[in-house]
Order: sequence, then C-alpha cells, then structure tokens
Amino acid sequence: ALTWAVADAPVPPLLNLLRERPLQELITLLLQKRLAVQDVVDQLPAESIHAHWQAQLDARQAEQLAQLLADPAFAAARRCLENNPAAVPDDKCEVQRRLALAALDLPPAAPLADRLRQLAGLAAINLVGGSQKSWPGGKAQLAEVKEALRCLREAFRAQTLLGLRLNDRDTAVAAAMPAIYRLFRHAAQVYGRLKAERDALDFDDLEALAIRLLETFPAAAGYWQGQIAALLVDEFQDTNARQARLIRLLCPEAGKLFIVGDAKQSIYRFRGADVTVFAAEKAQIGGAQGALIDLDTSYRAHARLLSDMNALLAPVLGADTPDRPPWVAPFAPLAPGDKAAAADLAAPFVEFHLAVGKKDDALPTAAAALAARLARLRQEAGFDYDDMAILCRTSGAFRYYEDALDAAGVPYLTVAGKGFYDRPEIRDLLNALRAIADPHDDLALVGLLRSPAVGLSDGALYRLLAARQAAADGRSLWQRLLAGEAPVEADEAARLKTAVALIADLHQQAGRIPVADVCKQFLDRTHYRAILRRAGQPRALRNVAKLLTDIHGSELVGIGEFLEYAQALRDSGSREGEARGTGAGAVQIMSIHAAKGLEFPVVALGDAGSDSHRGAEVLIDAGLGILLAAKDDDGLRAAGYELGAAL
Repeated sequence: ALTWAVADAPVPPLLNLLRERPLQELITLLLQKRLAVQDVVDQLPAESIHAHWQAQLDARQAEQLAQLLADPAFAAARRCLENNPAAVPDDKCEVQRRLALAALDLPPAAPLADRLRQLAGLAAINLVGGSQKSWPGGKAQLAEVKEALRCLREAFRAQTLLGLRLNDRDTAVAAAMPAIYRLFRHAAQVYGRLKAERDALDFDDLEALAIRLLETFPAAAGYWQGQIAALLVDEFQDTNARQARLIRLLCPEAGKLFIVGDAKQSIYRFRGADVTVFAAEKAQIGGAQGALIDLDTSYRAHARLLSDMNALLAPVLGADTPDRPPWVAPFAPLAPGDKAAAADLAAPFVEFHLAVGKKDDALPTAAAALAARLARLRQEAGFDYDDMAILCRTSGAFRYYEDALDAAGVPYLTVAGKGFYDRPEIRDLLNALRAIADPHDDLALVGLLRSPAVGLSDGALYRLLAARQAAADGRSLWQRLLAGEAPVEADEAARLKTAVALIADLHQQAGRIPVADVCKQFLDRTHYRAILRRAGQPRALRNVAKLLTDIHGSELVGIGEFLEYAQALRDSGSREGEARGTGAGAVQIMSIHAAKGLEFPVVALGDAGSDSHRGAEVLIDAGLGILLAAKDDDGLRAAGYELGAAL
C-alpha cells in the first residue's frame, strides 16, 4: 500500500504531512480498525471534515462553558470579587480583580468564539503582588480575593477545551483527508484480497460475519439463542458497539444476560472499546427492571488505604451529575471488607529512588540501583527473594530489570514478559524442531543454520540462498544441501555437513520417538547447552531446561503437534512464564495488571517515569473521524486531535 501511495497522484502529498514510518503506522492502524474506519469513511465526507471538526468543537465548548458558569464554586468566587473592591485602584491584586470581572462580563448574544476569547483572560490571572494596606479588610480580605482569583483561574484551566482553536495543522490534515480515505480504500482492498487467497479471517471479520449470520438467518439465530440458558459477560466496559450488538442477538430475552464491568477501568479505544456502550447497556437493563448491583466492598485493601484512596479520587473523578458526559465515570467510594492492616509493618513503608541522567540510560541505571537494593534487603532485613516483586506498566521495561538482576546475581522469574516462546534460545529450538519435521521449510532451516547450534555466518547463508535463487530450478535449500551444493568456506562447510547429517538422522526418527527425545538428542549432539554455558547465559540455560521439561510433560510424539500447541499459545496472547532461577526463591517480574490480587511483602514499581501512555499519533473516533496529531516543529498538534484525545 505504501508503494502504491507514493505512485498514486492524489496521495503523495501525504508524505508532506507524514514521514514514511508514521505513514506505515497509519496504514496499519487503518486496517486494524477497518470496520470503524469504514463507518467513518461512509458517514463523514472528507471534503467537509474541517467544518465538521469546527462544529463538534463548538458544541463541546458550549457544553463546557455552560458547566463552568453553572459551577457553584465558580459563581461564589465571582461574587466574592464583585463584593470586595480595594481602596487603592492601582493595587496589583485590585488590577487583577477588575481584569477577571471584565473577562466574566460576557455579552449573551456574542458569538461563542468571542465569548471564549474574552473568558481566556482568566487563564492569565497573576496572583503575585498586592498590599494588605490597599484593602479595607486588610490581610484577610486580600487573602480572600486572591483565593477567589485562584479559584476562577484554575476552574477555567481545568476546562481544557475552552482554549482550543483549530489551527494550521488541522487545515493540513483536512486537506490530506481525501488522500487518506483513498489510501484506506486501496489498503483494505489489498488486505481483503490477501485474506481471500489464504482463506483467512481476522478479528473484525469474526465479529461482523457472526452478526451477519444471526441477522440474515433467523433459524441460526434461533438455534444459538436456544442453546443459551444464561449469558455471562465479564469486563463489559471494554466491549465495543459491534460486540454489544452480537451479545443482544445471542441473548434478546430478558432475564438471561448477566454483565460485570467497571467504567473506571475501561481500556478506551482498544479494539474499539467504548465505555459509553457499557453505560447504555446498564441503563437498558435498569429500564427493563433488571437488577443493578454495586460491588463496592473491597477485600484487597485495608480500611486506612481505602480511606486515603477515596479521599484522593473523589475530587479527581467527580460526582455523578445530570450533565455528566456518558464517557466519564463518576467517583464511587469503596468500603473495606474484613481485612485489617498487617500488624508487623515497620517504617519506611515507601521508598522513592530517582535515577538521574540522560533519558536513554535512566532506566538501566534505575534497574541496577533496584537490583542492588533488593539484594541488600535480603541481606539486611531478612526478606527472601520470593517476597519481592517488580511491577511494570508494560512488558517493554522487563528486559532492563532482567539484565540488572542477572548482573547482580539475583534470581528472578519473569511471569509475563515478551513471552517465553519469543526468547532467542527458545526460538532456536523451535526452529530446529520445524526443520527436523520438514527440512524443506527453508525459513526454519536457515534459522537453525544461523543459530549457535550450527553457527553459520550471515555471509555463508547469503551465498547458499543466492545460489539457490540463481539456479531457479525449484529445488529447496535442503535438496541442494543433500546434493552437496554448498558454496561456502571450508571451515563452515564442515559444520554444514555435520548439521545436514544430524537433521537427516533426526528427521528419520521424528514421529517414531517422543518429541522430548528428539529435542534432547539435538541438544546433546550440538552441545547447545555447553555453548550457552560458555557464553555466560544462565537464564537461557534455565529456559532450555524448562522447554525440555514442558515437552516431556506434554507426552506428545509428533513434532507438528507440539509446534501447533506452542503457536496456539503465542497467537492467543497467552504468556508462558520463564524458568525460575535457583537459590533462595526468585524475584518476580510482572506487569501491574498481572499482579492484580497478589500480595508481596516487598513491591517495587519499575519504570514509574514511563511516558508510554502519552497516546498514539492517530486516533479513530466515531464522531470526529480520522484524527492525526500532525505535530509541527514546535510541538503544536492539530486541535481536532486534541479534541478527540480529550473525549
């Protein structure tokens, strides 16, 4: 699609807005969310998108302005300023008081844009200066006026949309929108053709086709509805409109649907997740006299912690008011269960460690410091490594802590990382098994030959593949190797000959002996474990041993069966933990999400300074369309994107 985009006349201007990599990411995102994008393309004409953004921004700003002016605290602060003039007109605080009142003197009939420009004066309120001698009430009156000014300023700043204006980035994105639509249609066409050639369906297809089946064929819908006595759906806050529609098609009868969800936990926009779907379903169930049950008792935290969290979150999330937008979850306090705080806790309960340095080396530095601190805690405070856990926001930070713990000699267990089956040593062995099962699989064979088990150089592999391509006789790389056609140097030719003999021998045994025996022979005859030991990779050795144990425990004979099992785990998103280290337990490394419900005496929050949630550069919004950040050199983003990110 990118090659086509460069060649197609209406599309190349996109390259003035997006570099090659962001353009690739845009194409990928459009395809990942193609059903939602198709709805946008069908409903929002590209030629009028700028006017549409302006209308949507006006509507949201009008809502926020009405909320601001109706806020009791805001109104009280305004009355305070009106009723408390200074005795000295040129007092600095008095000047700010008059400026604030002028900003609030909004002509009702003035256009919205003019009213917002006038009100923006509140954001510039300066609280520095002012003499108590200038005020009849002295110090107390001055403090009261300053507090009212601060309240007005912060209240205005909190309404983030009020200062937003469409800018030249929006103009550029809107001008490129016809090309983006054209690019999407072409990419979707190519993607659809490739799926058809492979008889493949993606996740969106599964949803859309299931809905089409149930809506088009009443008999099929009736059959599946009859199979369901009760339908239970967990994490409903993460559903999208299509999934909710599918659920209702499967379970239209009242009294059969049971959903559980928490709007505050919604992973908004993931696979189209829309918390407003949850709110609508909740309202529908309540309207049909269904039971709405609040689960507001927590058994995961003691009373003191819950009290502090309630006090912290109440002003952040706000109350459930009639004008609350449907996508905003209101505050709901939690009550403690029967769990009391541990009696043997000793201060300090919390330690803060700051890694100072360049951004690139801050995380490795922090990881090394944490590894050293955990080792000291074991030595000085009597904790075992089993008592310790490192929790990270994302798995991308795991490797830094793994490397630091390795360097410090601290055993650890990665509970959910990039994945056990994605470790280099495990990929090597899976490639070996694939090549043994089917030596004509060139990709698996090259992976095996390049691995430390054989150790062919990239140059040798290039010459082998170049010779195969030049011959163009349809023979696989394996057939050429069996025929002795290997244009490589003498030392590598010897290793290649040994590898070919080994693969041929194990291929003959495959299917006749258990997979575990095939794998063990491969490890022994290639001295793979000795290679890892000599390279100082104890972690890799543990993982190899774990894989061998897992294969043996599976009792599978066919290599293909085991490979299908391993691939199914990877495709499903399941994360197999790595091998546990030896010694007195192991520090566990996991995501914060994976740690839910677990307890550890010592918990470290790793990579706390991560900005991984800063947001994507492209958003797909049902009401606003395709939104590009399109940052300029000064960091200014398109206002349409900022609007979408705020909703």
